Amino acid sequence: MLRKRRIILNMAGLSLFLLAILCLRPVPKLTDKNAITVTTIIKSVFEGGEKDIVFTTYGSDEVYYINRGLEHDLDITQLRQRLVGEEVVIVYPKYWTPLEGKHKVKHLSKLLHQDDLIYDETSLY
Repeated sequence: MLRKRRIILNMAGLSLFLLAILCLRPVPKLTDKNAITVTTIIKSVFEGGEKDIVFTTYGSDEVYYINRGLEHDLDITQLRQRLVGEEVVIVYPKYWTPLEGKHKVKHLSKLLHQDDLIYDETSLY
């Protein structure tokens, strides 16, 4: 009986450890192999998290964000004026985390509007 209990506790501990690894792993760098491209219309732009810029879109429950976008000389007011109601191309890496929850939150790597590159994460490094 004690041995079964120890096995169950060890399995539970291992499961929690693996879940923590899945939740805390970094977002992968964008490559040609893992890039997902979406053309959509921006519904709203707002600040969220730690100086993140968040985008919601029409016709989708997915939410896109630029990590620490306010620290990269991006202005929410200007983005709102330029992009709300406009069609954009969003590129993000294929990536999954258990923290996504009900809304699918995607780490935005590139943002284009009318062939203008608004944001490119790869140029920051």
